[in-house]
Amino acid sequence: MINFWNSEFTAEAIFANAHFYSNAPDFRGAKMHEATEWHGVIWPSIPTDKENAQQQVYTYERLKQEMERLKKHEDEQFFFRKELRVRREMMPLWSVARFFNFLYEAFSDYGQSTNKPLLWLCGSFLLGGAGFAWSFNNAGTSWTILHAASLSFASNFPLLPLYKEIISPDVFASLSNLAKIIIVVQSIFGTLMLFLLGLALRNRFRMR
Repeated sequence: MINFWNSEFTAEAIFANAHFYSNAPDFRGAKMHEATEWHGVIWPSIPTDKENAQQQVYTYERLKQEMERLKKHEDEQFFFRKELRVRREMMPLWSVARFFNFLYEAFSDYGQSTNKPLLWLCGSFLLGGAGFAWSFNNAGTSWTILHAASLSFASNFPLLPLYKEIISPDVFASLSNLAKIIIVVQSIFGTLMLFLLGLALRNRFRMR
């Protein structure tokens, strides 16, 4: 294990392209120089035992704190993601906390990815449109594929004025139970994805 406890770096520290095989370097109590480089580093895999996982949590937690002090925002967010991912291994397998940790990573890479929420929104739009089209066909109505697409789009963005124009109370009442369920699910999911997208944009462009 690489240990830098209580060390003080008075000049540049280049860890670029380093490969840490089993443990991340431990900087607890250390004070790092602003000219510290981490690009290209290969970090250790997620440990499966809780003792090593706890050790990694300590190391990433400390690195995150030091990057925050140095105002290195991207590095701070990187170590924050690493910390959260390792913490998941310490949670009970079927716990709610572990489940939400997984979803947070899957939907937005812990609030850092703009691509993931957009891709999930696209998937929701396509699946919702297919669901609407199937429900219209099954009900024998005259609704077209364009109607299905417009409903799916509006359902994904319930905060837009377009939602009330396309899904008026009269339209909603005329839909099948399946279509109503799709609208409710899409509205909740779409709001969540928009929140995660906004969070990722905030994290990417904010300054400290």
